[in-house]
Order: sequence, then structure tokens, then C-alpha cells
Amino acid sequence: MSDTGGKNEVSPGRTPRADTIGRRGFLTSGLAGLLAAGLWPGGLEGQNPSEQFQFVAMNDTHFRDDKDIQYFQQLAEQIKGTEGAADFILHAGDIVDGGLVTQLGAMKSFFESLHKPYHLVPGNHDVDSGDGSLRSYRKVFGKREANAWFVHKGWQFVGLDSTEGTKWENVQIQAANLAWLHETLAKLDRREPLILFTHIPLGSGVRYQAANADAVLSMFVEHNLKAIINGHFHGYTMRGYRGAGITTDRCLSQWRANMDGSLEKGYFRCTVAAGQVGREFISFDFKT
Repeated sequence: MSDTGGKNEVSPGRTPRADTIGRRGFLTSGLAGLLAAGLWPGGLEGQNPSEQFQFVAMNDTHFRDDKDIQYFQQLAEQIKGTEGAADFILHAGDIVDGGLVTQLGAMKSFFESLHKPYHLVPGNHDVDSGDGSLRSYRKVFGKREANAWFVHKGWQFVGLDSTEGTKWENVQIQAANLAWLHETLAKLDRREPLILFTHIPLGSGVRYQAANADAVLSMFVEHNLKAIINGHFHGYTMRGYRGAGITTDRCLSQWRANMDGSLEKGYFRCTVAAGQVGREFISFDFKT
């Protein structure tokens, strides 16, 4: 989000949105209850629906400087201690706070310390503030592209670069990235389950939703879309799209506040089982 300075800041002039679903509402609502139980309805079953695995999905870590090192060391220890069953890590953007090589390099070290494969998409804070490019992002992460896809145990994952420079609201996912998505989806198996992750939210009515979210989602109509994982809005939201659950999560930064009024920081433990995707929020409590 926009730089405001100071600890646990929210964008100026903005207050937590009242329509964000709280924990109690999440657990008691019908569709959300299924999601919490790991049973999101809808979509075609993949060819290997019995394949089970877990992964960690995080967003908005916003690494700034050396004052964050101990924080992320503790986070790494928690993930290594409690998420041993996870096959890989997903990060839905705003990895760092200022798009600097030093910041991105520190987070690369964090990811590597987890000793698991990791897959990223950039957020608006991962963009160079000077020229609005992803030059530093690509310099640090090498050949890793801002757009990427991979297959894991029969499940297809698509990471889409949703940035428009450093812009943080009314964002248009750029034409070049939409062209990449169109070409990539043509290569994928429409029968197999698919998970999409972006930084800018795609869920209907979610604060900071991409201005062309509907156009992006329409590209998946003929695919077996099972889940969409987003960041940018620092808070829990859940929406549905043709049987797929679209979520944002609380941020995982010690400097920036959640925008839904919640205080917890953490990440999703995602469980894939019986052809469905479940998400469980795992809290991280930094001990100074």
C-alpha cells in the first residue's frame, strides 16, 4: 500500500472496511464453513483428486531494514517447526516495502532458509520507485519471472503479475501480462485443477480490487479453477467465483497494520485433498 511512515500504519484517510468477514462470521457462514473444513464446492475434479499435499501461502511481508531481521528469523523458525508437511511456499506480493535490492536480497535469504521451493508474484511495493520497473526484483531473483506457472502433483498453479508500477488503487493489470496469461492458459490442461495467485485482489467488492478483475476472471471460465489467493488488502476476505474461493489474508509485516481491524499476523496453511482446497489461518506472534 502507500508509504505513510511509522509502525503499523494504515493508508491515510482510510478506515477498516465494515463488510470484511470476521473470524466468527467466517466459521459460521455456509460456504465459508466448507472452506474452513477444506471442502470448497464446485469445479471439475482433476484426474488425481486423491492426491494430498500442503503448502504455505503468505502475503504483504513488507521487509524494510535490519530491524526486520529478527522478526523474519523467528518466522522462519516457526514455519520450519510447524509446516514441515508443506511442499512449498507461495507469496502473493509486497515481499518488501521499497523495491530495493537490499530488501529483496534479505527476503531471498529468508525464503532460502526455509529449505522449500518458493513461488512469488510481485506487489506494488516490490517495484522500483524510481522508474516503476521490476528491475531490482529480477536482479535479485534471477531468471524467476514476475509471471510464472508450475504443476505440482497434478495441480496447476498460475502466478500473475498484477502490478501497474507503484500504483496501489484502481490498478489495471497490464496488457502484456494479460497476453502472457492468454498464451499460458492455452497450454494448460482444462480438466486439471488450477490455483491462481496475484497480488491485487480479484474478489468482487473487495477493497482495492483490480479495475479489470472481471476481464481477468473471464479468462478462466473454461478451466477447472479451484482457488484464487490474493494479497494487497491486509485482512481476511472470502468471495466466490464459479465455485472457486477467492481470498485475501492478513498481512505478515511487523510495521504495517491489518485493514480489517484485526491484530493477528500470519499466513494460510493450505491443504489440497479430495480435489478441494482448504485454508487455515496460522498466527505468528513475534517475541521481541
